[in-house]
Amino acid sequence: MIKLIQSTILGLCSLVAATSFSTTTHMLIPGMTIEYELLPEEPQTMVNFFFWAVTANCSIVSEYPQNTVHFSMLRRSGSIQDVTLNMGESLDLTFHPTETAIVKAESGAKVEVLNTSDHKFTISCSSVE
Repeated sequence: MIKLIQSTILGLCSLVAATSFSTTTHMLIPGMTIEYELLPEEPQTMVNFFFWAVTANCSIVSEYPQNTVHFSMLRRSGSIQDVTLNMGESLDLTFHPTETAIVKAESGAKVEVLNTSDHKFTISCSSVE
C-alpha cells in the first residue's frame, strides 16, 4: 500500500514538473520593463499575481516585416489592443517592427503568448498600474 502511494506521488510530481517546464512563465510587475524573446512555437506565459489590473505597453523589436502572435487567455480576463479576452478565448495578431501592443491583465489573469512566425523576435513590455 505504501509503495502504491509513493508511486502515485512520484507520478504526480513528474506530471507537474513536466507541465511546469514546458512553458516559461513571466510575472507582470507594475513599474518594470522586461524583454521577452519569443522563439517560434515556444509558449510563454504572463501572469498577474496582484490584486489589481496591470497594463503593459509592449514594443515589438524585429528585423522582419510581419510577426504573428497567438494569445490564449488561460485564467480570468484581459485585453490585447482593446480586444477583450475571457478565459478560454484566443486571438491572433500580426505586428510590424517597432509597433506597440497594449496588454491589460485583470487580477489573477494568466495569458499564453505563442510566436507563430517562423523566426524569433523580442517584445519589450513596460508595465504600469
